[in-house]
Amino acid sequence: ACLPSLEFKVKWPNDIFYGNKKLAGILIESTKNNNANAMIIGIGINVNDDKKKQKLNNAYACLHDLAPHGIAYENIIANIINEIQINLQQFEQHGLTQFIEIWKQYDYCHNQAITVETNQREISGISQGINANGELVLSLANNETILIHSGKIEYLNPAA
Repeated sequence: ACLPSLEFKVKWPNDIFYGNKKLAGILIESTKNNNANAMIIGIGINVNDDKKKQKLNNAYACLHDLAPHGIAYENIIANIINEIQINLQQFEQHGLTQFIEIWKQYDYCHNQAITVETNQREISGISQGINANGELVLSLANNETILIHSGKIEYLNPAA
């Protein structure tokens, strides 16, 4: 079954949601390999649901729920690897700029009131997406705009 792509969303900096439930997470670590810059990319995808062990009250999605009649996991893995290779080549040539419009289409928090935890402090504002450096652009109540290069969105605040 083909799932509508806009049901999938990205939440800065590294979560993928289906509907309002986390489906996957991505971690990227930069390193050196023979004096060349390199990246280690880790992707975790919720595959099966274990209701007995679940403590988050159904706060996550899994592939089994999206396609209960079966999924060819090897096809998913192959497609992910192929897309990563294509997108890394584009990123290497053009940077993040060409991906910003796509990010906006899938941004889970765009124009939402959020609270971000960064360096042991919480900052609240309206998410304006990301910039060309991958930083979260946050508009504060005093009309100031700040850039956050690392942190975690802790709360999606209810509309005032």
